[in-house]
Amino acid sequence: MNRKLIAALMLLTPAAVPVKAAEESKNPAVKKEPAAGVVSKLVATTYGAANLHRVSSDGKIVPFKLPAGTVWGNGNISAGSNDPVESPDGKLLAYVQKGSLNIRPIEGGKATVVVSGYAHHELLMTGWAPNGESLVYFLGPPQADDAPPSRVKEEKFFVYDLKKKASREIKLGGAFCGWLPDGEMLVHDPEKGTVSSQALTPGSAPKVLLRETKDYGQIAVSPDGRKIAATVNKFGNPGTSQLITVELAGGAVTPLTKESGWADVQWPQWSPSGKQISWQLRVGEKEGMPQSTVVVNGKNLTKPAMTGTHQWLTEKVLVVTELEAIVIVDAESGKELGRKTTGKKSK
Repeated sequence: MNRKLIAALMLLTPAAVPVKAAEESKNPAVKKEPAAGVVSKLVATTYGAANLHRVSSDGKIVPFKLPAGTVWGNGNISAGSNDPVESPDGKLLAYVQKGSLNIRPIEGGKATVVVSGYAHHELLMTGWAPNGESLVYFLGPPQADDAPPSRVKEEKFFVYDLKKKASREIKLGGAFCGWLPDGEMLVHDPEKGTVSSQALTPGSAPKVLLRETKDYGQIAVSPDGRKIAATVNKFGNPGTSQLITVELAGGAVTPLTKESGWADVQWPQWSPSGKQISWQLRVGEKEGMPQSTVVVNGKNLTKPAMTGTHQWLTEKVLVVTELEAIVIVDAESGKELGRKTTGKKSK
């Protein structure tokens, strides 16, 4: 599975939200009314025929039918992914279809075309604003050598305003890492070694919050916006990795793991309350494929598998995407609450 793609998927996954009663639809994946306390979200997979599922904290995993012609499975670590992604309130779905970026109600209906005419280009979704009123997206030149000539000569980011139904360009001061509670973006500039906040308002410039003491990667911001979790390696020594948390005010560092080999610890994630941190730990190989386990608060939670991504549904439930399956896991015991095969291993 592409490392950059996995990173994009992790950055773009929206906050888990309860399924609304208004999601009554022709789509069998949308429940009319969830049980009290049940949280669900759409989860994308990149292996196998079914590529989007509605996953619930009660263990249910149901395929979600996408509009015809929807594409998925491509991404860029600093720009986003073209995997379909729902808005923070769970009411809207953004997706790329035949060279256009569209937004439509989750339950179906007429789509709003954000931008179109870019069938051969990099057209990626960077992230929904927390209030669901804006969508940041990325447009880049064609990647294929045989693509037709294009007027797009350089990579650009845009903000689409859902109320105004208009897009405008925005200059990002680094790679998008996530959202701060006030609605500003957190961005990382590895060349300058800075982590900054940046508002969506026109002409906004990044405000430096933190300067690196090591090379940061795979940054995840805590729900309260006070800390980041990140994988780090020593400057000039990319063959090592370690997981740390850093306070954005003051820069205090707390190690979560010991220094180990490159890619041994990856993809930190905060629980909804910010009181727990999970990550993926490489534990070996099987048939030439790397095997990882999901770790919660330093404890191996899941069995070794070809793990792609993981994320929190609630404070007590995680969803893990493996190469061939989606798995819902109890965050305390590691017990599987649900599993669905999404692909078959090629022989």
